[in-house]
Amino acid sequence: MVRRIQAGQTERAANFIESDEYRYISPVFEYDASGAPVRVLHVALTNFPALDLQPGLTAAVAAKYSAALSFTPQENPMDELLEQLRYLLNLPVGATAEEVTAQLQKLIDQIKSGPAQAATSFDLAQYLADQGREIAALKSAAPDPAKFVPIAALTAAQGELASARAENAALKAAAAEQEKAEVITAALSAGKLLPAQEAWAKTVDVVALKGFIKDAPVVAPLKTQTNGVPPKPVIGGGDFAAPAGAQVDPAQLAIHQAALTYQAEHKVDYLVAVKAVGGH
Repeated sequence: MVRRIQAGQTERAANFIESDEYRYISPVFEYDASGAPVRVLHVALTNFPALDLQPGLTAAVAAKYSAALSFTPQENPMDELLEQLRYLLNLPVGATAEEVTAQLQKLIDQIKSGPAQAATSFDLAQYLADQGREIAALKSAAPDPAKFVPIAALTAAQGELASARAENAALKAAAAEQEKAEVITAALSAGKLLPAQEAWAKTVDVVALKGFIKDAPVVAPLKTQTNGVPPKPVIGGGDFAAPAGAQVDPAQLAIHQAALTYQAEHKVDYLVAVKAVGGH
């Protein structure tokens, strides 16, 4: 059994009903175990009553109010602006608003760092137009011949520079060889370089050779059969007698005689004297 109750309504609800803004009620019942309603919990005003026994009425109400209550989402104008900025800044389609803002700030900083740019406002369209005119003017301007060098003259100058560098390198090499020869001769005379080391010394860099000679000990010359006393030089070959049946090479004899003279004058070993006068 449903117990009858007295239901009241507020002034606002009465106004809604009076003006036909709400045409139906939607009660909520409490049921027992068998499903029978035992009491009304509350009643709400509605324009979409749940009337299972009147499907035609429900459909008519739904058709009447569906157009008024339908919602069509409108496009956000900011989305279109972001899309245009992505295109302008060459950003991917999925770039966020924060990424677009960061890229815009980089562009603004770059423009502000340019010559004669205002810090408060900037006309991008005017800036691009000015840049276009400057580029067009540079392309159309005739080159000044006074600022350029003919290719032939440049090639000739490069050739002269290469020749001068090669000549300078050759002079340096010759000077180094001359210095090395003087160092070797002095070291041989001082006993700080053995005759057997002369060929090796000629292959060493002069700086390294000087370092070697500086630290090398003085080696006393070996005694000869004359106990270090050079034999008397034979000039002209008058005192020289070849063994019986032997022939004497005049050129070698001249070297021998010159070596003896050099040995007597410079107090060096005979082999050193031979090499000094051009012998082998």
